Amino acid sequence: MTISVNTTENVAPHPAFSGHEVAFIDDQHESGMVEEESISAWSRVNQFPPFGAINDYIGNAIQPPSPTHRSTERVDIPYSGFNLATDYGFDTSIYEALNIWLTPGGPANSTTWESQSPWKQTPNPTSIDQTTVEISKRVQQVWPRRRATAVVRLIRNMWRSAIKHPAANLFSCGSAAELMAQNTTGSRWNMDDICRSRLISDCERTLLTAESYSGQVTAPGSPHISTPLEHEIGVDGLSPQAPRDTFPSTEMLNMSIDLYFRRSHPVIPFVHQATFDARTTPSSLLLPICLIGLSILNPGGTEGFIRNYLGKLIQFCRLNLTYKALGKGGAQQLVTSLASALLVLYLGLSCEQLVDQHQAHMLAIQTLFIADRHGMFSACEGEAITQAMFEHLDQETQWTAWARVESLKRLVTCLISLDSAYTRMLDLAANIGVEKLEVVLPCDSALFDAPSAASFFYKIKSGIPMIASHADLSSATNFLISTLDLSGLRILLDVIALREAAARHKLLPGASSSLRIISFVPMAAYAANEKACSIAKALVAVGTTRMILVNQDAPTALTWNYLCLVLTADINRVQNACGRIGPAASQQALGELKKWAQTTSARRAILHAAQIFRVLSHYRVSDHKTLLCELVLLHAALVLAVYVGVHSPTPRQEEDSFELTSNVQWADVCDEGLTKPPSGHKNAPLLPMSQSAKFVARGGPFSFGGETYPPGAISARKLVLIFAQLFDEIFTRNESEYPKLLRTIGDFFGVAEHMISTCAGDIDMCPAHYNTSEHL
Repeated sequence: MTISVNTTENVAPHPAFSGHEVAFIDDQHESGMVEEESISAWSRVNQFPPFGAINDYIGNAIQPPSPTHRSTERVDIPYSGFNLATDYGFDTSIYEALNIWLTPGGPANSTTWESQSPWKQTPNPTSIDQTTVEISKRVQQVWPRRRATAVVRLIRNMWRSAIKHPAANLFSCGSAAELMAQNTTGSRWNMDDICRSRLISDCERTLLTAESYSGQVTAPGSPHISTPLEHEIGVDGLSPQAPRDTFPSTEMLNMSIDLYFRRSHPVIPFVHQATFDARTTPSSLLLPICLIGLSILNPGGTEGFIRNYLGKLIQFCRLNLTYKALGKGGAQQLVTSLASALLVLYLGLSCEQLVDQHQAHMLAIQTLFIADRHGMFSACEGEAITQAMFEHLDQETQWTAWARVESLKRLVTCLISLDSAYTRMLDLAANIGVEKLEVVLPCDSALFDAPSAASFFYKIKSGIPMIASHADLSSATNFLISTLDLSGLRILLDVIALREAAARHKLLPGASSSLRIISFVPMAAYAANEKACSIAKALVAVGTTRMILVNQDAPTALTWNYLCLVLTADINRVQNACGRIGPAASQQALGELKKWAQTTSARRAILHAAQIFRVLSHYRVSDHKTLLCELVLLHAALVLAVYVGVHSPTPRQEEDSFELTSNVQWADVCDEGLTKPPSGHKNAPLLPMSQSAKFVARGGPFSFGGETYPPGAISARKLVLIFAQLFDEIFTRNESEYPKLLRTIGDFFGVAEHMISTCAGDIDMCPAHYNTSEHL
């Protein structure tokens, strides 16, 4: 795909789409986005690595310097063959300052890096003749590239910037006084015909020119917007010659905003509902909100409209983020750009079939890269949020200022959730650096959802605190877990998902031969790693101390069960066993999983798989697109089916069958099958145990949905068909490909009975040091 290269002309920008554009230098000084102290210079990123490799390059190759040490070390990124200029048709020099950022601390009035350079000396103006001055001006005019501007990290002042923002809502333009002077409309969100016309105009003038920027122009919002060349090369989904879609009516747009706040806001709750006003919301934010609502309101009728604008928005957000990340527009506009990208990426999850996954992935990488490098996941490096920040304000202003800060806190946590979703969907390592991840936790949702200042302060008087604490989520201690509320537990589980993905890509593919057998259980491979060993311990701590709270929220219960599932079963090997990469690999995987099926970890895995089935059978969580419920249910189905297909029955058949979908007392199961047991644990079955703990520790007969399943391919086929039926019940719009996949896998099991019996194999094939009958 190529983007047209055009000549550059001076054309007025379109402020409504990207927010109010102000004089660059003045706004930078006012908003704190221009740094007036020394900086750390990092390498120019003139080439991008391939899609898969870019995670490692972004997450690990560039690390911020110590807060107490100013480094000028240059990090060299090896060229890997991906040429942005060649492949996408624009100059990559716009990225050269993305890695220039400042460490915290230092006096606010110190000089710039340029003035501190040892080779720079201030000349005596009287010693320079006029001819030299004129020639110097000519040199400046013809110099092909400007020196990159130093940009202060957003974490340095983002809380105070949010408090000082003149509008009531963090993502609104204009002051609250200007908004009050406008006439109110009959719409709750003030989405009227004028607002709709503005949205249409901005889409036509800004989105359609997003692909027409020359290499000399950084991104939308720049004062220089190019005009098309005579021979323009169009871009799929972005060509100005594409037929114009019928824009939804004002009534439909109002209803779409309603549905956004009713169905999607609980999943990504960072827009303050009480102060949201469509008239002052930038089009770059308002359009994806409307598109998300339209995807719920009329998914079939608006599919073409969403497909067209989703591709345009992805391209626009990538260019706009580049521009704003360099300080062009100020701190608030960068935050708005990140929020717009977040909404577009969430729309990509909601309409997965309408978006190019690679384009969405690249936008996710860029969004999270910029947020990470601006310190948004390093809360300890910024100023602490205190009560004193709000005390000088009257009640109405204090409420809206607090709401803006809370929106910013929630934007950070929603970005973490987004990274977890795309990491799971694309089976990649995390984009955010998980070694040190600190956030300011959100306050109680009752405060954020308060419709007025009076309601807000009433809730505060009832005992709900308006200031929350910092949390280091990269080291989930038992004390931290015991203090988290439900929203905090959700964030923690998202971080654990990112840590598990990082560990899986680092440890499992390169497991040594001595660990290859036990690496059939991922947690056993993680246990040998100093950083990864705490993942299972954190999940056990949640299961033993906070399950009453977790079970009150179906999405949280689903996430916890799935994380335990992927720690106790190698999903890639299970997929291979189901024929994903051919019959030979399937035969090998089935033989290997025969050994896994004898372990406590395998029995715990099928218990989590059944609990996932139970949660999705009883609760509607399909609106939670960041959960990727379809993928979770698919993996649960495959793990349970493969286990039933290959496991060997235990001799204790006289015992009653244990129902896998029954209510499990996880505090009794504790760490059985999830972490290495202490010495002498094999004698534990002599002690009183609950049915669920007894099944995990000892094995025995079991049932699923009241029906017993003898080992073999026939039972495995029956189970995947049951899961396929649940898919049909949950996802009624025929949008999922997974029911068809499960039925095809069922056909595979139907003809693979001889393969499973052939691979049933000898347990004696295991090395002498590994006893499959022991706990892992």
